[in-house]
Amino acid sequence: MKAWYSIYDVLKVPLEALLLSLLLSGLSNVLMNSYYGINVLFQSEYIFALGTLLMQIARFVLVNFPFIVLLAFAYKKGDGIEVTVSYISYIVGTLVAPSFSLPNYAYANLFDIHRLTITSSSLRYPLQTGLIGVLLVMAVYSFIQRTERTNIIGVDMKSLLKMAILFSVIGVGVGFIWPFLVKEMEHVNTYIAVDTNNPFRMSLYGFLDRVLQTVHLGALIRQPFWYGLNGGSWVNLAGGVIKGDAYIWTAQMSVDQTTALAGHFFTPFYVLNLIIIPSLIWTLFSLETNRVKRKKMIKVYLVLTMTSWLAGISLPIQLVLLFLSPLLFIFYVGMNGLLYGVLQITQIRLGYLTNEANTIISMPGTLTEYLYYFSKPFLYQSLIWILVIGVGFSILYILATRFYFKHMALDIFFSGKRKRMVHDVLMALGGVSNIRQLDSNIHSLTVRLYDSGLLDMSLLRNTGCMKVCHSSYGEELSFGACSTILRMDILKEIRSQPEA
Repeated sequence: MKAWYSIYDVLKVPLEALLLSLLLSGLSNVLMNSYYGINVLFQSEYIFALGTLLMQIARFVLVNFPFIVLLAFAYKKGDGIEVTVSYISYIVGTLVAPSFSLPNYAYANLFDIHRLTITSSSLRYPLQTGLIGVLLVMAVYSFIQRTERTNIIGVDMKSLLKMAILFSVIGVGVGFIWPFLVKEMEHVNTYIAVDTNNPFRMSLYGFLDRVLQTVHLGALIRQPFWYGLNGGSWVNLAGGVIKGDAYIWTAQMSVDQTTALAGHFFTPFYVLNLIIIPSLIWTLFSLETNRVKRKKMIKVYLVLTMTSWLAGISLPIQLVLLFLSPLLFIFYVGMNGLLYGVLQITQIRLGYLTNEANTIISMPGTLTEYLYYFSKPFLYQSLIWILVIGVGFSILYILATRFYFKHMALDIFFSGKRKRMVHDVLMALGGVSNIRQLDSNIHSLTVRLYDSGLLDMSLLRNTGCMKVCHSSYGEELSFGACSTILRMDILKEIRSQPEA
């Protein structure tokens, strides 16, 4: 579990970059969206230029997010050159993949690395393995560091060559296996596409959509449904055949009409971005018990809420849950699947207006688009029901999140680990009488001690503490998701002590 939580520690800076890029993309959308952007009213080249600049910055981070995670890992390890060479070698290795007829979205244009296919003069890019490829490289590299008696990974040609060869071989192996996984995903997509009016199949789509998005592979399921034939087809008045849920909705809205064929792959985004995720992030905020920290963090959470409304922040939220509390992540993606099923049953529809076909930088379910639809009277019922369903699901998310952090994040099988851990943590802190103040949030305990000299660092690490930081608030002890439970139990021990 420590290794899993260490990934969360690596992700902190990349997640901040990701959140900033999402905010910039949201602001860009407000400025230059061709349907409801500010530029539609003012037709200013300066507004368009600013919007384009913001989007290009955001696009770079969104598209290259896995590599940014790798750079954060390299910085933490202090082996930037070695880790980068290892990852590039892995990417080059995937070029050896057999020439399957894979869809374009199965490949990644990284560093303009490519090769010519054997059967034609077209370019073949490396396979898109998203965060899975990055995590694989990180895991193998860390394993090598732990198992080698001497640190052979120095900045010299011999060690760099050794890493390049090793990770190229790993990339070749992945290159032979991965196409089969992509083909299996295509079979699943075909199964869902056979009957998209089936609530179970839509629930399966919603579940897989969140799982794949989390590991930066969302295009494997989104591209064929949003912009391809799997998302349906519609014949307009001119006799043209339009394919893909996003394109069908956009075409129908241009003539002020909708059908049951369009919008159902995007409706859940409005529920999530506008209501559920803001409710979830404020629930996480409520678990911070230090009042000084809460006052300082309230502006950050307001920005997070605004970003969710303008662009959506489901990806960073999912990554936090995955590496901080995997059980809560499973609940989150499961509820997302249920949301798709419920919206299919109720036939609530609200699609996505777009002229692009890039799933990574797309922004369905924004507040600006939601408000724009109020100019369409035939959408009023859907607009209201989205709020009602959102409130209902938000209550479930809030209750489940608080219950998890207060009751399920530690020793859910009642093995006695919880009591032993509380006892050991108290011993490491110098006993109950040495605790002056105790606070917690979703990932750490903050302790003020009367005598810091009594803090036993070795014992503290043995209890499961992954990192200790000294701050103006006291000693910040990273215990992960169980921090709230530890605080509750330690406070019970303090209160049970007889008064002096």
